[in-house]
Amino acid sequence: MVSLPARRKARVHVLLHLLSLFPAGRTYTEPEVNDVLRPVVEDWAFWRRELVEYGYLQRDAGRYWLPENVPERTANMQQEAPAWEALWLPTHLRDRQS
Repeated sequence: MVSLPARRKARVHVLLHLLSLFPAGRTYTEPEVNDVLRPVVEDWAFWRRELVEYGYLQRDAGRYWLPENVPERTANMQQEAPAWEALWLPTHLRDRQS
């Protein structure tokens, strides 16, 4: 992807696609997250931060991982997320864990 979607709702679709590239149940270093994102998006640092902001990736001390549960959403984030997120995300988090 070369350009950034202007609408937040469109960005969430991109975030969910990017999240699908990360198997749950493991911890990633920041360079490993960048390596996953770099072939897909031009501004991988932006998208890494967005994944964390939306709760799709959790971060602590330079380590990243997928949450065990669906992240809680603000009212705005709930409006931005596509309806299928509520169906797909719990399955992705549960089925991909080791």
